[in-house]
Amino acid sequence: MSTEDDDGMVDGFRAIREESKERRAAHREHAPQVLAEAGVKHTIHNNGAHIRIGREVADFWPGTGKWKDRKRGIEGRGVANLIAHLKRCYPRPEPAHTCHWPGCPTEVPPAMWGCRKHWFTLPKALRDDIWRTYVPGQEVTKTPSRAYIEAAEAVQAWIKEKESNT
Repeated sequence: MSTEDDDGMVDGFRAIREESKERRAAHREHAPQVLAEAGVKHTIHNNGAHIRIGREVADFWPGTGKWKDRKRGIEGRGVANLIAHLKRCYPRPEPAHTCHWPGCPTEVPPAMWGCRKHWFTLPKALRDDIWRTYVPGQEVTKTPSRAYIEAAEAVQAWIKEKESNT
């Protein structure tokens, strides 16, 4: 080989190395945004070279794409694979359903409008409207009927009126 070829090879390797550096830097910059959009709680360490998922759940190195689940000892590569793994292995519990009376923190089953105290504070006609317009399963599908929404709005208007008169 001639010197030109050697220099050409060296320049080629330099170009590949620079491209690799740029790609890793882009991954370090982009990964936190992808994790945040997926709702994954994380902290960034070492200027973005290391990301810790949760408190002690997993470690992620976005430059290389490598991740390791600390609790299960599972390893993988890629932010998308990490997110899929977290959703599969660490599903989030459904948020608590609370009484619909403003400010009441009492947890009630999702199919119920409110706690016993506040439910029986409502006039019977409003309670009847809620039950008449309730469609079983709407708390699961998160698609209440328009009639149910109108009944619920009437209840909230009644509560507001009642509280303004006291």
